[in-house]
Amino acid sequence: MKGRGFRQLEAIVLGLVSTIFLCFAVEIAMLTHYAKLQREADPAFNAAAFVEYYAIMSAQRNTRLLGTFARLNRRDGKPQYLRHQPRVWAYLKRALAHPSLAGLREWCTAYVPPPG
Repeated sequence: MKGRGFRQLEAIVLGLVSTIFLCFAVEIAMLTHYAKLQREADPAFNAAAFVEYYAIMSAQRNTRLLGTFARLNRRDGKPQYLRHQPRVWAYLKRALAHPSLAGLREWCTAYVPPPG
């Protein structure tokens, strides 16, 4: 994925915004459209590698957000951020469905309780 990281990160950020709900079908449509445009611009574009990168970056981003929301509630007394946790948790579960993240998925299932 050399040289394409920034553009791909933009797709991830646009695809999974913590303050809005994005249904799975719309997310897939956006990713498919993005991959199509990238393939047209660069025939060497590797869609499978992009999807893996998307899943990894999404898992990292959403794990960080879940922790940030917990910290804002606990340390800073800002419980209003907790309302975003179920949505971000759903995004994390989507990312963890990728086969390359099987080990992390198993670890999260064993050690990370869902928000609630």
